Amino acid sequence: MIERLQGGTRKVAGVVDEGVRQAQSCEELIETACVSFAEIAGEVATIDRMGAEIRQSTQQQDETVQSIQQTVARGLAAGDRQCGTDRALEIAAGLHSLATGLKALA
Repeated sequence: MIERLQGGTRKVAGVVDEGVRQAQSCEELIETACVSFAEIAGEVATIDRMGAEIRQSTQQQDETVQSIQQTVARGLAAGDRQCGTDRALEIAAGLHSLATGLKALA
C-alpha cells in the first residue's frame, strides 16, 4: 500500500512539474507576443504620422494649384502679363519647396 501511495505521489509530482514547465512556456510566449504587439503599435504610429504628413502636403499642393489657377485667370482677365508672371514664379518656387518636402517623406 505504501508503494502504491509513493507511486501515486510520484505521478502527481510529475504532473505538477509538467504543469509548471508548460506554464513557464506560456509565460515566455505571452512575453514575446507583448513585445511583438508593442513593436507593431510603434510601426502603426509611424505610419499614422506619415499619413498625416502626406495629407498635409496634399492639402498644400491643392491650395497651391488653386492659387495658380486663380493667378492665371486674373492675369488673363486683367491682361497684365508681368503681374501674372511674377506671381507664377512665386508659386513655382513654393511648388519646388513643397516637392522637396515630399521627397524627404519618400
